[in-house]
Amino acid sequence: MTDGYTERPLAASDIEQCLQLWVDRMADGYQDRVLLVDAATAVEGHVGRVAEAADEVVAFAAGRIGTFAGVLSVPYEVVADCTVEPLERVGVLSVVCVAEEHERRGLGTTLAELVTAELATEVPVLVSEVWHRGGVDGGDVLESLGFECAHTGEGYWQHSTAGTDPCPRCESTPCQCSGSLYVRRCGG
Repeated sequence: MTDGYTERPLAASDIEQCLQLWVDRMADGYQDRVLLVDAATAVEGHVGRVAEAADEVVAFAAGRIGTFAGVLSVPYEVVADCTVEPLERVGVLSVVCVAEEHERRGLGTTLAELVTAELATEVPVLVSEVWHRGGVDGGDVLESLGFECAHTGEGYWQHSTAGTDPCPRCESTPCQCSGSLYVRRCGG
């Protein structure tokens, strides 16, 4: 890990810091507490990692295993043109979140790589959804990890029921920003 940072599994004591970081980077209402709790308590098929500096969580990533249609943030019909079947078992990199002042130091890439490597031992396909918000959006990181863009759409998130606060970029609820679905075929 980059100088000054340590990486480790997500722990129950990290959940509140991770949730606050997630709120700070997006908006309240888009977070998945259950995902973090399940990853922190080692529920089968869930994984989470954190990076910290001076005993403070400054980045985290989490994912889980499920059916493709079940892990999507949008209805399957929105991305039905991709090559993944709705009931196919997949690992999803659900979230990678880095505090703004710690971006561009490789933290998100390292955590995404660790989470996806663990998920890839269990499933033949990995997926992740990216919010295009300007600046760092994760697509380049996913491509560096072997993912390919399978679908991009304007208003990608408009079909989602997630989020109670307006999106910090487009100021709509639900978010009207564009997004992309990334897919990586692997062993498993």
